[in-house]
Amino acid sequence: MVDIAIFNDDIWDAEPIDGFVVIPTNIGWKSNGENVMGVGLAKQAAERFPELPKLYGRWCKEKNRKLYLNESLRVICLPTKDLNEEQPHLSWQNRSDPRLVICSYLKLFRFANECKDKYIKCPILGIDKGNISKKDAIEYVEQFDWPRNVKFFDK
Repeated sequence: MVDIAIFNDDIWDAEPIDGFVVIPTNIGWKSNGENVMGVGLAKQAAERFPELPKLYGRWCKEKNRKLYLNESLRVICLPTKDLNEEQPHLSWQNRSDPRLVICSYLKLFRFANECKDKYIKCPILGIDKGNISKKDAIEYVEQFDWPRNVKFFDK
């Protein structure tokens, strides 16, 4: 396990302002194709970037669990809640799946190591609306030896 620093700053206002913000998401979409982004950091992102729910919803339908990177919006969407295959629009109601959280961290870890010139601000995945204990969620983060371009936030 690797000890990491966790910051309490507002992830949107933290330096550098142009860093990528990781958005914890569900894998799902409504009948209009938009991803459900109704609470937490996902809601904040949807309010800042009204086009994001449609872009990410389409991505979920096509790519499912892959890391979503939007260079122009400076966001990375990482799924923590798996797809409800029978009712994709209800995927947001699932609990965060620890295996999916770890898989998402692995994808972010690989991306961060490949793109060390990109600064990444990431919340601790699964602790807010995902119902993963903070202790467990931090243990998932500490499984990786994160590069310096990744900063973790408690909000």
